[in-house]
Amino acid sequence: MRSLGAAFQTKTIDVDGTPVKCQFWDLAGQERCKTITPSFYKGVSGVILTYAVDSKESFDKIETWMAQAMKDCGQDACKILIGNKTDRPRQVSTDEGEKKAECYKIKFFETSAELGENVDQAFKEFIRDIKVNILDKSDTTLNIRLANQERNNNNQRSGCCS
Repeated sequence: MRSLGAAFQTKTIDVDGTPVKCQFWDLAGQERCKTITPSFYKGVSGVILTYAVDSKESFDKIETWMAQAMKDCGQDACKILIGNKTDRPRQVSTDEGEKKAECYKIKFFETSAELGENVDQAFKEFIRDIKVNILDKSDTTLNIRLANQERNNNNQRSGCCS
């Protein structure tokens, strides 16, 4: 199911024996919502950049979303790249995804939300990184934004991986 605008969910996830309350905002990546996206990035602990492995177009938009995340979140927000829909015929190889993540010096995961493959592992690793590197020890609430490429119609390209 596709998101329209911004979807919100709160979930407590156990990470290494510590319950961490997470707020997930799926920003959908739609062009019509582009003007409100920067306000959602304020104060985030992390950004998950997602593309569909069955859509080269969604993969090509990662650079635009990374540039926006860097501009609006800064260097301190933890970022990861996820290639989703591995259960479908590929237009983007695993190697291409890995190279893009290396370019940005961020972690990379491939998942199938449809089949539930590697989703929990990707989220737990991401939250663990935030907990270790960014999160203040006294605060156990994370704000996470999902930038989903497959629903963005913006064709701009910029960044280190053009």
